[in-house]
Amino acid sequence: MVRRGRLAWALVVLWALLSSLSGCASSGFAELEARAACDACNRVAEPGEGGTWSDGRVACGECLASAVVDQGEGEEVLAEAREELEDALDIELEASVGLVLVERDALLRAAQDLAHPRLRAFCQIRERFLGEKLVSRTFAIQALTALPRGLLRGILAHELFHVWQAESGAPEKASGRWREGSANWAQWRVHQARDEELWAEQMERDPDATYGEGFRRFRRLAEALGTERALERVRTRLDF
Repeated sequence: MVRRGRLAWALVVLWALLSSLSGCASSGFAELEARAACDACNRVAEPGEGGTWSDGRVACGECLASAVVDQGEGEEVLAEAREELEDALDIELEASVGLVLVERDALLRAAQDLAHPRLRAFCQIRERFLGEKLVSRTFAIQALTALPRGLLRGILAHELFHVWQAESGAPEKASGRWREGSANWAQWRVHQARDEELWAEQMERDPDATYGEGFRRFRRLAEALGTERALERVRTRLDF
């Protein structure tokens, strides 16, 4: 998910500094008192085997064990996602891309019109123009803190794919199912390359008309055309 515009980049830098000083973008964690579904993987967590983050998200024991709450570790995962896109799809990004880990309420406030209950990350694009000429473009991803490392890696690959869309001149007026479906396909390819079947299957079952059905349609397209031609269509087409 991506948002364009003249954004307050100083706030993004400030969030990053605060996160690095605290060492953790999530301010609290409590043991689980009753059975509940994990927000990341949907498995049922038993009391004593998981917990609840301060923003209300439930984590089972497995997702808790690999939760990324440290800003430095998040940046490592971002670098991994970048490498995976290059390996899986031969996508090399030129831009520097920042990352800030935040709790759910902060993410939804920053996302503004993009906010929805299932949001886990979005990419901010800040553009500077001289007259009608674009002279600079910067990218920053805000992502939920405390996501399991494998899931976070895939989500960051999705957001980096949006960076590639911007860099490659893909049409800004493309439909949501086309932009998000192709980005979800990139995320799915990363999960497949890492043998992360849990996260890959979660995407395959997603009932959402934009993200789930868009992904499945784009996957069929990529299987029919091959990766190179499918990516060329992302750069030139508005929809399926």
